[in-house]
Amino acid sequence: MIQKRKQIIFFTAIIIVCMVGIIMRLYQSPQKRMAKLLDLGQEYLEDEKYEQAFAVFDEILDIEAKNKQAYQGMEDTATKWGYLLIEDGEYDDAIAVVKKGYQRTKSKRLKNLKKKFKREEKVVKMREEMLLFCEDLVAYYATDDYESISDMLNTEEYENVNNGLWD
Repeated sequence: MIQKRKQIIFFTAIIIVCMVGIIMRLYQSPQKRMAKLLDLGQEYLEDEKYEQAFAVFDEILDIEAKNKQAYQGMEDTATKWGYLLIEDGEYDDAIAVVKKGYQRTKSKRLKNLKKKFKREEKVVKMREEMLLFCEDLVAYYATDDYESISDMLNTEEYENVNNGLWD
C-alpha cells in the first residue's frame, strides 16, 4: 500500500514537472520563434536575398501585425529590392514590390518611392519612343525622303512624343 502510494506520488510529480515544462515551452516559443525569424529576415536582407527576406518579414507581420522591426525590415527590403529591379530595367516588378511593401507597412518612404519609380518608368518609355522616332527620321533623311519626314512630323505619334517631353 505504501509502495503504491509512493508510485502515485512519483508519477504525479513527473506529470506536474512535464506539464510545467510544456507550459513554459509554449510560453517562450513564440518569442524565440519571432527572434529567429527576425534574425533570418535580416540575414536574407544583408545577403541581398530580397525575395526570401520579404517573405520572412511578411510572415512575421502575419503573426504580430505591429512588430516594428518587421515593418522596418520590410521597408528596407522593398526599397533595396526595388532599386535592384530598377537597375535591371524591371520597372513593373519594382513598382509591384514597393506597392506590396507599402500595403503592409503604409510607409511614406515606400509610397514616395512608388511614385518615383512610376515617373522614372515614364521617362524611360518616353526616351525609347523618342529614340525610335528619331531613328525613323534619320533613315528617311538618309534616303532624301522629305515627304515621309513631313508626314511623321504631322502625326499623332509625333504629338505624343513631343507632348510627353514637356509633361
